[in-house]
Parts: sequence; structure tokens; C-alpha cells
Amino acid sequence: MPDTPKERLFFALFPPPEIRDQIVKLTRPLIQPNTGIELQATDLHITLIFIGETETQHKSCITQIADGIRATPFTLTLETLGYWEKPRILWLAPQPSPDLHQLVNQLTQQLSTCGYQAELRPYQAHISLLRKASPLTTYPPIPPLAWTVDAFCLARSIPHSQENRYEIIQRWLF
Repeated sequence: MPDTPKERLFFALFPPPEIRDQIVKLTRPLIQPNTGIELQATDLHITLIFIGETETQHKSCITQIADGIRATPFTLTLETLGYWEKPRILWLAPQPSPDLHQLVNQLTQQLSTCGYQAELRPYQAHISLLRKASPLTTYPPIPPLAWTVDAFCLARSIPHSQENRYEIIQRWLF
């Protein structure tokens, strides 16, 4: 029996081009030679839920769940740089947002009907800036960057891509 086609799926917030450009402008001075691999600007996002390897036939359940999500636009304020040693990621995070956590919780609860098992780790909203990164000696303050979130997306990872690593499959407006 042949393998069933699978995709690596996740729900995410992708910033609009003007916010994405501001993120790149703010963080570009931090990137020095040999500090890590910079993500393509179009790949910058905040993961809401990583669904993982998903059989193609299960995608309709996932999109039906997203069709039923109700939220109103909210503002995220990006302002904190940080580094995770084990995955070697330099990241930018927003201030805590009840609206963001409500969206994540709503998706998590509804996806259980599609067989999704929620992660046990607490949710940590962030935008990965560099992969295979070296820690910075200092983390300069970042001027707050306000992003009005008015949509979320279902996206897929594109394995072995040299360009964009992620592709938006569908977008839902609030």
C-alpha cells in the first residue's frame, strides 16, 4: 500500500509587508557575519499551533475548524529580543496578549476534534529571526512595533527549500 501524502502544517500569524519590513529594518543591524542563518522576510511569522505531519485527507477537518473561529482584530506590540540555546534561535516576541492567547486556545480546543494533541509546553509567541544562531553579547532594546492582527493563516513547511520555507495555504480574516 503506497504512503499517504503528508504535509507539515501549522496555524500562524504572518505580518503584513509594512510590519515585516520594519522587523527586518530593526533587526538587520543585529546580524553579523557567522551569527546565524537569517530567515527570508516572507517567512517571518508567529506560530499559533504547530499541527505537524498531516495526511492530506485530514486537511478538510482542519480548515473547517478554522472556518468556525471567531475573533476580532487586536494589536500585538513586538519589543523583546531573546535567544533559545538548545534550538539556537534568535527571536522577537510581543508583549503578552490575552487576545492572542484566546485565539491559540480556541484553535487548540477545536482542533482536538480533528485528532490534534496539544503540546504540553506553555505557549511562547515569537518570531524566529535567525536559525543556527549564536547568542548576542547584548540584547539591545527594540522600539515597540505595533502590529494590528486581523487574520490568521494555515501554512505548510516546504522541505529543502532554499528560498521561502513556508507557504500560506489559506487565510481567515477576523
